[in-house]
Amino acid sequence: MTCHHINAKTVAGYGLILLAALQGHAMAQSPEPRLDTSQLYADVHFHASNYAMQGIPLKEYAERYMGGNLQQIVRSTIMPIPLQQRWDGFELYQAPGPGNQMYGPNYYIGLKADLYYYSFVDAMFAREYERLPPQYQEKLDVMITAFNPMDVYASQHIKRAVLSFPGVFAGVGEFTIHKELVSSKLAGETVEQTKAPSVPLPPDAGDGSKVSLYSESLEYLFKTIEEIGLVAILHNDMYRVEVNYRGELEHAYPDQDYVEGLKHVCGHAPKARVVWAHTGLGRFVKPTQDHITRVKKVLDACPSWSTDISWDLVQDYMLHPEPGMPSRQDWLNFFKEYQNRILWGSDVVIFTRNRFESTPPTSVTPGGLMSPEQYHADLSKMRDFLGELPVEVGNKIRYENYLGLFNRAKFSVRTWERENADLNIWDIPTPVHP
Repeated sequence: MTCHHINAKTVAGYGLILLAALQGHAMAQSPEPRLDTSQLYADVHFHASNYAMQGIPLKEYAERYMGGNLQQIVRSTIMPIPLQQRWDGFELYQAPGPGNQMYGPNYYIGLKADLYYYSFVDAMFAREYERLPPQYQEKLDVMITAFNPMDVYASQHIKRAVLSFPGVFAGVGEFTIHKELVSSKLAGETVEQTKAPSVPLPPDAGDGSKVSLYSESLEYLFKTIEEIGLVAILHNDMYRVEVNYRGELEHAYPDQDYVEGLKHVCGHAPKARVVWAHTGLGRFVKPTQDHITRVKKVLDACPSWSTDISWDLVQDYMLHPEPGMPSRQDWLNFFKEYQNRILWGSDVVIFTRNRFESTPPTSVTPGGLMSPEQYHADLSKMRDFLGELPVEVGNKIRYENYLGLFNRAKFSVRTWERENADLNIWDIPTPVHP
């Protein structure tokens, strides 16, 4: 489609126009001097709600959180968590708080109950976005999250969401395939249970997982993302780990990576724009000495893919590497070499989790909305590290790559909406077999 062949200068121009407008608006509203561009950020990985659908009104986020004394957030994704942590009444950790208020689980670690997809969350944020003034809409990129990537119907859900709320969505995700603990807590059958005995298991199955990079549904999903021109934010660990529901690592398999599986995914939709979250790292998925080499293999095989350097835990691997991990200089060299394909993000979940103590079982510290100061403290974590790079490289990673990627996406998606405005959302055609 023509929407996939936008002139690169046009895309860059949109970003420069937006940046100038934001700076001009800031100067008109405040006597403070214009912000140094080295303190401008775009947050490619922001979670506006948690695992209990507790979150922040978009207007409040745009007004109170995106500005700051030290940093300015010029753009941000809006990614609600797609998964709801089920509240089982028999769980010992659900405890009454002050005034007999009940505090349930709003995070995936610590409870045995399943996680399930909460599809209404897409409509919640879409309706809120539609009510925002234009100056706030321009700063936010709303993502579709509430779909099961292992379901062939996920493709229809995405098209239905885009057409039901024209002018709203810019991408999909963060959605998860292989992720420490989360993948095993998903409600549903394992890959082995869904396959007939005569059907060979995919290469990444066999561990009781409920997901696979070789799923037919992912082929449909990424072709749909490519067709519409959306940006996809994908979480898939680099290495296999086994973590129990209490959040304790049981086994790590650093020699079992998902490089070939990721290359298989992008091979079905090579033009789909994908941001691979955290370079495949996580709380228990730690970088091996050759981690950056493996990341490069994925990026080299997938020229439309980028990666983000979000999550404070992952950023610590870069800032304070342990023995056997890539050094600070290794990461800086990687940033310079792949400077056009790396994006900064916070991975902040703006509504924090409830913390339960087992002794006594009635002790609970409730979570709540993170303050603007707490959010900006998270932004500052990588400031000095990125400052070690050439100015133009640091600017690309902090906000320029984001502007180019999402300006292009918004243009493409709006074009697809116009071209498919007459499509019946109650009877979206079944995907053609790949």
